[in-house]
Amino acid sequence: MKKMTKIVCTVGPASERVETLVEMMRAGMDVARLNFSHGTHEYHEMLMENIRRASEICGKPVPIIQDLQGPRIRTGKLKNKKIFLREGDVITVTSKDVPGDESRISILYPGLEKELRPGDSIFIADGIIELRVVEVSEDGLRAKVIRGGELGENKGVNLPGVNIGVSSITEKDVEDLKFGIEREVDFIALSFVRSASDILELKKILEDEGADIPIIAKIEKREAVERIDEIIEVSYGVMIARGDLAVETSPERVPVIQKEIIHRCNLAGKPVITATQMLESMTSNPRPTRAEASDVANAVFDGSDALMLSAETASGRFPVESVRMMSRIAKNVERSLLYIARMKAREISPEHSITDAIAHSAVDAGECLGASALIIATQSGYTALRASRYRPLIPIIAVTPSERVFRILNLSWGIIPLLTEVAKSHEEFMERAIELSVKNGLVKRGEIAVVTAGTLPGIPGGTNMLRIQIIAEEILRGIGIGGGVVKGVARFYRPDMSSSGEILLLRRGEEVPLEILKRASGVITEDSITSFTSITCRELGIPAIAGVQSVEKIEDGSFVTMDVMRGIVYRGDVRIPEYPGFIKPFQRLRTL
Repeated sequence: MKKMTKIVCTVGPASERVETLVEMMRAGMDVARLNFSHGTHEYHEMLMENIRRASEICGKPVPIIQDLQGPRIRTGKLKNKKIFLREGDVITVTSKDVPGDESRISILYPGLEKELRPGDSIFIADGIIELRVVEVSEDGLRAKVIRGGELGENKGVNLPGVNIGVSSITEKDVEDLKFGIEREVDFIALSFVRSASDILELKKILEDEGADIPIIAKIEKREAVERIDEIIEVSYGVMIARGDLAVETSPERVPVIQKEIIHRCNLAGKPVITATQMLESMTSNPRPTRAEASDVANAVFDGSDALMLSAETASGRFPVESVRMMSRIAKNVERSLLYIARMKAREISPEHSITDAIAHSAVDAGECLGASALIIATQSGYTALRASRYRPLIPIIAVTPSERVFRILNLSWGIIPLLTEVAKSHEEFMERAIELSVKNGLVKRGEIAVVTAGTLPGIPGGTNMLRIQIIAEEILRGIGIGGGVVKGVARFYRPDMSSSGEILLLRRGEEVPLEILKRASGVITEDSITSFTSITCRELGIPAIAGVQSVEKIEDGSFVTMDVMRGIVYRGDVRIPEYPGFIKPFQRLRTL
């Protein structure tokens, strides 16, 4: 069983080697994240080369997310590198870059004295230390230590509820962005997004640079939660960065916020990544805590497209084991009856577009017929994304001639991307998609697949065709007599035939004794439907296909399947929907 929920791995010192990356990809890694808050351009270039080399070795598309640092506010230098702030002490906080001590620290944000007011909270080092402003002057702030602890240099600072008057895109981000564009990163994650305008600002920069890279909005600010709908609308996808989000809001609110954001992204059909401290203890331990396992499982139940590992794979002791564990948890959830029931009970209506209607119909048809997969021939990847929105319980095989689309689709739930050459027609595109799916072992001969494509190849969003495809080799066509599906060993007529239940092969003009005809489970004849044999079969209720070109195309003793209603003979054991009325309304399970 293939994993539907994808895994994003942050790559760093613990996972930088090609050999380690190969192990991680084979363990379940789908997407690589590079954190540009750390490391030089030279180091990140080395990581990109290693990721792409490992991806090539594994034969697996692994897109790269460039995670920009954003306007991260940090503490300054300290005289002795570390200090201890005691609860109840009142200290000075200044925006000047001066070495600090137990009585005074610096926070490197120029608007500090202007934008904070008495009563505002300052959280440092992921909320471990909390200060509360008691007095504001031009020289700095006086703040009381509400929750103390050890403080080092360059620690992250959160100012919840304070409208920070800086752009979400810093000069460093722009330089990093240009570097990422040159190296052809697949996604850009924008940190500390507050509104849709931040995403649009980044899009303008990309446009000016002649780049078209999907943007993932990181939700880690209170303002972003309040404006989540407008952010989802203009973004390619969303990352729920729960660490800073917990500091900016409160830890007890994060689980509900997480579920709400995932639900809204699911409705919009936008990929959503759940991130931060999912298997945090595995940075130093080979097994997660029970609470962490439940956290990962709940994120899968919630409907996440992808789950993210941060320190676990970037700097932890067990990067491969972390990926393997997350993959095992996700698979275990996905095959549970509760998960299947929840996915079937989802009520997501198609939007008013041809592509979305085709995607919705393909999912319903696939589940109704018990198809093995949805095979989507796509130029832009849009149809595959729309199909993923409906969370089908069968794989979505997206076949595309675009290397870029081939990679970026691997972020989304349930999509298995395959790369092909450009086709000259939609028929050729569909046939290639089917053959490639079979070649990769994703569907087998004899199974059913639902196939979609557009009649005008090369036009994004032009999907307008849906086909129910039986993945099998068609041997002969004729006219069916009777109905149903007959499977069995095919035998040419011989006067001494004694066995029963076989499919009888008759050349043109061959006359068969009635007792032998009655013992046959089916008949394939070159004679027309007005022949004596055909009329006899109709009267005796023996399924037959008449008027075929040449029964010599079938080997004596070979196994065949007769689709009698459609008059088709297939080689081998083929699963065909029973007639009549094989298309039944899709019955959704009740929510458990």
